[in-house]
Amino acid sequence: LCCIMSKLCSFDPTREYFAGVSTDGHLKIWDVSQRKLHHQFTQNSHLQVNYTCLRWGPSDHPKGPIVALGTHVGDVVCWNVRKGAEEFHWKAEGPAYPVLDLCFSKSGSLFICGESPFILQRSLSNGNIIRKLKADKKVVSKIQLNAEENCLISAGRSYLKLWDLSSGEMITKFSGHSHAVNGLELTWRDQYLFCSAFSQRIINMWSLRESDSYGLTQTFSCPTAPTFISNFSESRTKRKTKRKKSQSGEVREIEVPSTSHLLAINGKRISVWQFSLTMQQNKPLQQHTTIVMPKKDQDTEGVDILSACFLDASHILLVRGNLLQPRFEKITFRDRNEMIKRIQLEGTCSANLVPDNSEDKTATTTTEVTVVNDHETNMPARPRTDQPLIAKKDDISLEEKLEQLEAAKKKAKNPVFVPSMEEKNAPSADSIGVILLQALQSDDDQLLETCISVGDITMIQRTVERLPSEYILPFLNTIIRKFQMSPNRASDLMPWIQTVVMLHTSFLMTIPDLNVTSLSGLYQTVDSRLSTYPKLLKLSGRLDLLLSQISYREVNYRENLHPVASLSIDDIPDASDEEGSDMEDSESS
Repeated sequence: LCCIMSKLCSFDPTREYFAGVSTDGHLKIWDVSQRKLHHQFTQNSHLQVNYTCLRWGPSDHPKGPIVALGTHVGDVVCWNVRKGAEEFHWKAEGPAYPVLDLCFSKSGSLFICGESPFILQRSLSNGNIIRKLKADKKVVSKIQLNAEENCLISAGRSYLKLWDLSSGEMITKFSGHSHAVNGLELTWRDQYLFCSAFSQRIINMWSLRESDSYGLTQTFSCPTAPTFISNFSESRTKRKTKRKKSQSGEVREIEVPSTSHLLAINGKRISVWQFSLTMQQNKPLQQHTTIVMPKKDQDTEGVDILSACFLDASHILLVRGNLLQPRFEKITFRDRNEMIKRIQLEGTCSANLVPDNSEDKTATTTTEVTVVNDHETNMPARPRTDQPLIAKKDDISLEEKLEQLEAAKKKAKNPVFVPSMEEKNAPSADSIGVILLQALQSDDDQLLETCISVGDITMIQRTVERLPSEYILPFLNTIIRKFQMSPNRASDLMPWIQTVVMLHTSFLMTIPDLNVTSLSGLYQTVDSRLSTYPKLLKLSGRLDLLLSQISYREVNYRENLHPVASLSIDDIPDASDEEGSDMEDSESS
């Protein structure tokens, strides 16, 4: 089921932020009003983890906007947008299974479902399991809480089920979808339910009123199977009164909104319906408004309508393109209470596969793209000096250099760390990032060399991670160019090249002919350096043998210079002779 999940992206309840998960496991938070990237969250193992679902927390959460992600191994990760940090990371309880949906509760808990018969309710404060509800035989693909949080709706393989959370018992169940459900939406005081499924063009609207016998109220027909649905009911306009006769024969009046709206994203278009909850038809309702993408984007892969939502009864907020550079637009679909039949979006997003330096424009203007060529990104070479090479006075011989290396090795065994002034005043990743942007914008080679001289791998990763997408390719071309001109600087330049390729893999994969334009020179330089490695290895072995012979001869030379005096056995006095001589001396005395 995880392989057919739709794109993981969604607006928050306040329409202030937009969250999306890229193919390489980066969670990107965009500020909708400013059209800029606000945060980018990444786990250490993001390349090994596949995210399967995304859900925003409630708008009135005490810690601010939070967003939770489910993984294919049953883990749940939550990020705090205000703090810009990880809120919690829960490991899977029991057997690992993919998490398919999440639902926050205002009371401080989180409901979790997936490829398991059970729905878990865990506390947000400590992660403990509060409730374990068996909702299906095999899989629960979607869940939704009502506003009062006394009922829970679950979608299994064949049925939708309505649960009473106070008793844990099932109230009723709905049928009608033969495939996995991909959308659940409650409307008008949680008295009606919209439901969509994979590979099915029909959207069902069910009544959650006991007086309606929990029946099917309306159906909506889409051109293709929808991947996302959203609804809006007017709450501040005049309402209609509906006369309803119950099963017991009692007739009563019920307030319903005058008009309601439903949208569905299907392919590269959006279908919008306007209807009344009192209206019932025997055949599916056709869309009243169709929003289509530009013709150029319709034939381009990787450019889609990512998400959409209602702002009011006349306007829709949508985001299209891709997660590298999404395009936010406010669309008017109703003019003077009349639905606009067809809306053609303007401004192509196909060129945004390779971002440019231009500012975001409105939906009525065509985006202009500046193609980055080699001659625009290559930095000028340093001037070559014509001064002859003259040996300095302080040049030392090879033997003295070897002695210094030996002394340095002995000193390294017992190091004494004394921080220097440069280490005490080391720049931060923010300052390096600002300097790097200034250097790329002004083509200042000296300023760029200041940034490249930083060798701290942690600072390099933070700087490259915050680099805007429009500067990634020029910076990579510049570093590769410097590496080709001076291969001996590999120790300084390779950490930057490696970090750019690792952190921005998804962006680089979208650039056509990248191997031909940018990476071909890098491949050639690396291959040429690796081709000399066996020769250098042989030379290193010969040097080791030569140095060992020199050391051996030096030891022999010192021994011959100060020989040890040889003694014979006859020269060593015997202890008995010494005693006899002493006795003779005493007798003579």
